[in-house]
Amino acid sequence: MNREEAEKRRDELAAEQPGTTWLATEGADGDWTVAEVGIPGRDPGPTVESRNVSVPGEDPRTKIEQDLPDYNYEDRGWITVVQRLVYWLRGGRGRG
Repeated sequence: MNREEAEKRRDELAAEQPGTTWLATEGADGDWTVAEVGIPGRDPGPTVESRNVSVPGEDPRTKIEQDLPDYNYEDRGWITVVQRLVYWLRGGRGRG
């Protein structure tokens, strides 16, 4: 079988079995063959979407984030956020 014949046969098989992938390959002796490849075809069917589902009531924050005092970061600038973090890291002691 030559290359054109192998490609024609590959197209015929793909039309007959759309869920299978076919490949025309040349052998060591120069003869062409058609082989079924173990990959999904053009229409693998519906896909499944995976989602990260957390347990209700479980706090997704890390331990360090949980230990920080409640603070609305969106209403303040970054300077205030850093000041609050430094205050917390000093153990709540004053500025001096």
